[in-house]
Amino acid sequence: TLVRERDGCTVGAAGRHAQLRVAKEIDLAAMPPEALQETRNEVEVLRSLSHVNIVAYCDALVEDDRLTILMEYADGGDLAARVARKRAASRRFSQNSALAILVQCSRALRHIHARCIVHRDLKSPNIFLTLSGVVKLGDFGIARVLEHTRALAVTVIGTPTHLPPEVCDSKPYGTKADMWALGVVFYELLTLEPPFAATSLVALVMKIIKGQPKPVPAEMYGEEVRDLGRRLLYKDPDLRPSAKELLALPVVRRRAELMP
Repeated sequence: TLVRERDGCTVGAAGRHAQLRVAKEIDLAAMPPEALQETRNEVEVLRSLSHVNIVAYCDALVEDDRLTILMEYADGGDLAARVARKRAASRRFSQNSALAILVQCSRALRHIHARCIVHRDLKSPNIFLTLSGVVKLGDFGIARVLEHTRALAVTVIGTPTHLPPEVCDSKPYGTKADMWALGVVFYELLTLEPPFAATSLVALVMKIIKGQPKPVPAEMYGEEVRDLGRRLLYKDPDLRPSAKELLALPVVRRRAELMP
């Protein structure tokens, strides 16, 4: 038996051939209604998804006002920690590594968007890694299931640095909001910094709506890769590629063809 704590979750396994699982334990009795709904959402979304690039749902148990969600354990930690280590060492991701992460995140988004699900909080701490190089999207706590393909969400929710202009401007949004957030993650991989940063929320929102990020260094990344980053951060969501369109772009397709 192995049990240890990691980021508020219990990681454990039992038996010689057991696989590690993450047990996310939640106190239902002390939870406000909004958080309770968020938790129900996560269980339902996880239960409906099955994809190699999405953290697998295993089971959910309720006992004595405590909900335990059992999920797949990613033994490589999360992408935020990987970025932090690179930043501390002043070493950027190689173009191949950045594209490999982008491809796998795009595959996960293609899968959920095809089911009319918007993640709404895509960011590096919610992207998990395995030691074998597989990237897995997780933490669907605030995901929204759109009723049909033309539906748009209106709730302002997510991480401020990753909010797209349409959300900052209180406009309806859909799956292209996730593509913006993927662009923020990709920019972070290429520069080790977020594309938009400010000392206040108001200033951050104005930068996201009207500002432009610093150019990605040309000496390390080819024009196709830099253009890809620019497309994902188009202010107009209609101009951003969908996950399916992104995977069809030559620079992405060439990298994907070298992967499982």
